Amino acid sequence: MERKHQIPIIIFLSIFLLNLPFSSVNAGKTSYQKKERQKLEQYIEEGKALYEKGNYQGALEKWTEALKIDPWNSEVKNLIDDVLKKISNFSDELNRGFNYLDNNELDKAKKIFDKLSKEINPEDKKNYELLVKGITLLKEAEKKKEFENLLKKGDSYLNKKEIDLAEETFNEAQKLFPTDERLAKRFQKIEKIKEEIKKEERIAQLKSRARELFDQNKFQESKARWEEVLSLKPGDEEAMLYISKINFKEKEKERILALGKSYFDTGVNLYKQGRYNEAMDQFENSIAVGYQIEASQKYIDSIKEKLFEIEKKKNEDRVEKIAKYLKEGIKLYNLNKFREALKVLNDGLKLDPDNTQVKEYIVIVSIALKRQEEKRVPMTSPFYPLVENLKRLAKNAYEKGNYTDAIKYYEEILLIFPFNEYAKLNLTKVLKKTDPELASDILSNMIKEAEDLLCKGKKRESLEKLKTVLDVDPNNKKAGLLYRKLKSEMEASKKIVTRDMINRAKQLYNQGVEFYKKEDLKDAISKWKEAISIYPDFVEARISLAKAETKLRNLKLIEAGKGQAESESISIAIKRHYIDGLNYYMSGLYKEAISEWKELLKLNPEDESFKKRIYQNIKRAEQRLEMRG
Repeated sequence: MERKHQIPIIIFLSIFLLNLPFSSVNAGKTSYQKKERQKLEQYIEEGKALYEKGNYQGALEKWTEALKIDPWNSEVKNLIDDVLKKISNFSDELNRGFNYLDNNELDKAKKIFDKLSKEINPEDKKNYELLVKGITLLKEAEKKKEFENLLKKGDSYLNKKEIDLAEETFNEAQKLFPTDERLAKRFQKIEKIKEEIKKEERIAQLKSRARELFDQNKFQESKARWEEVLSLKPGDEEAMLYISKINFKEKEKERILALGKSYFDTGVNLYKQGRYNEAMDQFENSIAVGYQIEASQKYIDSIKEKLFEIEKKKNEDRVEKIAKYLKEGIKLYNLNKFREALKVLNDGLKLDPDNTQVKEYIVIVSIALKRQEEKRVPMTSPFYPLVENLKRLAKNAYEKGNYTDAIKYYEEILLIFPFNEYAKLNLTKVLKKTDPELASDILSNMIKEAEDLLCKGKKRESLEKLKTVLDVDPNNKKAGLLYRKLKSEMEASKKIVTRDMINRAKQLYNQGVEFYKKEDLKDAISKWKEAISIYPDFVEARISLAKAETKLRNLKLIEAGKGQAESESISIAIKRHYIDGLNYYMSGLYKEAISEWKELLKLNPEDESFKKRIYQNIKRAEQRLEMRG
């Protein structure tokens, strides 16, 4: 029994013992494969981490190690393919950036390098070092480009002689490349230009002062400055011209003095005779040639005062005449002599075309005259023949019982002269005799016309039309209502002047009179205007206002003429250039003569015939120069 059970045990142990070495080998192999698999996965994951950080070279190394473990691993092969493409693309882009650098297309190179900088990891040393090299070269190229641009900009300033800006620009360039030889040359050029500018400024100062001294007849002092100009700038034409003029003036000194004395003495004689304008002309000539300048100027100042007083007296006479014309015009207006009033007022307006009171009364009288002529058309009116013909036609039609035509002719007269009394009277007579139905239609039409006139602001004409309707039909309600309303409005619009208002206006008038006595014309005008605004029919205030306006306006003109010192100095300068030019011309100094007359033309004399003569003189002098060769 025991033996039977022992046999299977022995067999199991035998099998186990026989299989023991083989099981140990399998167990060892499995353990090794597991470690290799872990290592493979580790390389893969580490490569992916490096790839995500942009370290493509590191990723490639990790996946290459992984491939050694499992050469047939498709995932690793795909990862390596992908990273190789990345590296290849990176290299291509980097090469493209370097090509742009070589072609000096810096903006395009920068764009590529900026893009690659975002993609690459510094741990990818090989590619990163290449990128850093590209960026370094780019910065150097940009620096050179900026330097060249600064040189170009500075040269532009130099050409325009804007030295400060040029120097500032080259200093900026020097910060970039301190040792560049081109900068040294440009700084040398700047110093040279500075010296030239300083020299030109000195020459300009000398010339300006030399001209002033020449105009003051200080010829030797002027000559010294011109000679200094020639020492700085040999052959200067202006300097040589002025020295020639000075030499002439020194040589002809006695003759010029005699000429000046003749001008001065003639001026004194004319002054004594009261021929002030002619005397002033002679004294200006005397100053122009440099003779008795102070004495001549005193005479000129005295003449201006005398002319001022003469003009003031003329102004007073003009003021009184204006007042007389206005007063007479108002008087004739009040007498209904409108045509005579208009003539007188227009005569006053000729003396002072801007006088507000005269102009206002001309308007008032013109309106009154028009209304007067509308009532009875005078024979002098250009419409007289037409109106007479219409009257004749209307009369004939009426006598024949043709009331429709008669009405038509009278309405045509009223169309031209809405206030014509003959036409209104006869139209009323005809309308009363005509067919009531026709009369009603005509009256309705006239009311409509009155309403249209009112819309156009013609209140008086509208009122006159309504009055004609009521003369024919006093019971016409529409016409009566419109007439009363319009009449009421017109009455309300009239200014009602109370006794208190008149007293206030007189008070203002008296204040204005006091200001006028003190020659305070502006305040006098202000007071009288206020008085008239309160009491429009205040005749004395209107006359006084007209006088003050004319007086003030003319005084302003006189004062302006008195204070024209600049105009006087220009006049003397013109004469000096003209006389000097003639003297030079007569002595054969044609260039000198031309220069004087050209200076004269710069002063723009008003006399066109005089200017024309100067141009002819210049042309003759130029011809003489050509003949001389």
